Amino acid sequence: MEIAGHAIAVCDWSLNGGSIDNTVRCVRTLVLEHVHLALSPLVGDDGLPRHEEIAKWKASGLHFTAGMIAFAREDYTSIEAIRR
Repeated sequence: MEIAGHAIAVCDWSLNGGSIDNTVRCVRTLVLEHVHLALSPLVGDDGLPRHEEIAKWKASGLHFTAGMIAFAREDYTSIEAIRR
Protein backbone atom coordinates (compact mmCIF):
# COMPACT_ATOMS: atom_id res chain seq x y z
CA MET A 1 0.00 0.00 0.00
CA GLU A 2 1.24 3.47 -0.85
CA ILE A 3 0.09 6.95 0.00
CA ALA A 4 1.39 9.81 -2.13
CA GLY A 5 4.06 7.48 -3.54
CA HIS A 6 5.32 6.37 -0.13
CA ALA A 7 5.13 2.75 1.02
CA ILE A 8 3.18 2.36 4.25
CA ALA A 9 4.67 0.08 6.88
CA VAL A 10 3.57 -1.24 10.26
CA CYS A 11 5.71 -1.82 13.35
CA ASP A 12 5.68 -5.55 14.04
CA TRP A 13 5.60 -5.02 17.82
CA SER A 14 2.44 -2.93 17.54
CA LEU A 15 0.46 -5.91 16.21
CA ASN A 16 0.97 -8.13 19.27
CA GLY A 17 0.90 -11.12 16.94
CA GLY A 18 2.49 -13.44 19.48
CA SER A 19 4.50 -15.27 16.82
CA ILE A 20 6.12 -14.49 13.51
CA ASP A 21 3.44 -16.46 11.64
CA ASN A 22 0.62 -14.54 13.33
CA THR A 23 2.35 -11.21 12.78
CA VAL A 24 2.81 -11.97 9.07
CA ARG A 25 -0.91 -12.84 8.85
CA CYS A 26 -1.77 -9.53 10.54
CA VAL A 27 0.42 -7.59 8.11
CA ARG A 28 -1.17 -9.36 5.14
CA THR A 29 -4.67 -8.69 6.55
CA LEU A 30 -3.78 -5.00 6.59
CA VAL A 31 -2.81 -5.35 2.90
CA LEU A 32 0.72 -4.17 3.68
CA GLU A 33 4.10 -5.45 2.54
CA HIS A 34 6.48 -3.27 4.55
CA VAL A 35 7.40 -3.84 8.17
CA HIS A 36 9.43 -1.99 10.77
CA LEU A 37 11.03 -4.88 12.64
CA ALA A 38 11.95 -5.11 16.32
CA LEU A 39 15.47 -6.50 16.24
CA SER A 40 15.96 -7.24 19.95
CA PRO A 41 13.88 -10.47 19.88
CA LEU A 42 16.19 -11.76 17.13
CA VAL A 43 19.19 -11.60 19.46
CA GLY A 44 19.00 -13.72 22.59
CA ASP A 45 20.41 -13.00 26.02
CA ASP A 46 23.54 -14.81 24.91
CA GLY A 47 23.98 -12.37 22.01
CA LEU A 48 23.50 -15.04 19.36
CA PRO A 49 21.05 -14.48 16.51
CA ARG A 50 18.02 -16.74 16.33
CA HIS A 51 18.47 -18.32 12.91
CA GLU A 52 15.08 -20.05 12.75
CA GLU A 53 13.20 -16.81 13.43
CA ILE A 54 15.34 -14.89 10.95
CA ALA A 55 14.65 -17.57 8.32
CA LYS A 56 10.89 -17.22 8.92
CA TRP A 57 11.04 -13.46 8.43
CA LYS A 58 13.08 -13.92 5.24
CA ALA A 59 10.59 -16.49 3.91
CA SER A 60 7.61 -14.20 4.65
CA GLY A 61 8.15 -12.15 1.48
CA LEU A 62 7.72 -8.92 3.45
CA HIS A 63 9.98 -5.90 2.98
CA PHE A 64 11.77 -4.60 6.08
CA THR A 65 12.15 -0.86 5.84
CA ALA A 66 13.32 -0.08 9.37
CA GLY A 67 14.65 -1.81 12.44
CA MET A 68 14.30 -0.91 16.09
CA ILE A 69 16.45 -1.81 19.06
CA ALA A 70 15.93 -1.10 22.73
CA PHE A 71 18.54 -0.56 25.38
CA ALA A 72 18.55 -1.62 29.02
CA ARG A 73 16.41 0.60 31.25
CA GLU A 74 14.63 2.29 28.32
CA ASP A 75 10.86 2.44 28.66
CA TYR A 76 8.61 2.80 25.61
CA THR A 77 5.32 2.09 27.36
CA SER A 78 3.99 5.65 26.95
CA ILE A 79 4.87 9.01 25.45
CA GLU A 80 5.64 10.32 28.96
CA ALA A 81 7.97 7.39 29.62
CA ILE A 82 9.78 8.09 26.35
CA ARG A 83 10.19 11.76 27.31
CA ARG A 84 11.84 10.75 30.61
